Amino acid sequence: MLLRPGFSPTLAGWVIGVHLLPVPGLALADLPATGRLLLLAVVLASLLHHWRSDVLRRGGRALVEAHWSSDGRWTLRDGADRLLSAELSATRLLHPQLVVLNFACGRFDRRSLVLFADALDADTLRRLRAELRLGGRGGGGQSASGGEVGKV
Repeated sequence: MLLRPGFSPTLAGWVIGVHLLPVPGLALADLPATGRLLLLAVVLASLLHHWRSDVLRRGGRALVEAHWSSDGRWTLRDGADRLLSAELSATRLLHPQLVVLNFACGRFDRRSLVLFADALDADTLRRLRAELRLGGRGGGGQSASGGEVGKV
């Protein structure tokens, strides 16, 4: 099964919302102005990082593609066009509107793929959730012609 998530307005909204939440608290915090500005800069840097890697799927650590082969192996393609062999972690979230897959790509390299319902077509997301729940081997998501499945 080949997953190529597209742009997700839902993920974009969550990333912006989560990063805007601390701004009023920073404005009211009993800190010197330089401390507030420093913390605001950290929040802004985090927003830019997550916007680029998770929402736009650009940059070296962004996951742009995930392939679940029929033998159960995962291969990830990152934003630097590197292929990574990965092991799916048992800590994952399966919900009708959201799937979060956590991968180990080496001893110290962990990656997460956040898939809201608007990032993939409904059938692909449904089949992914079903195969993950059943402990499937991943090969069911490819068409007979070997074409990819997912939203481009």
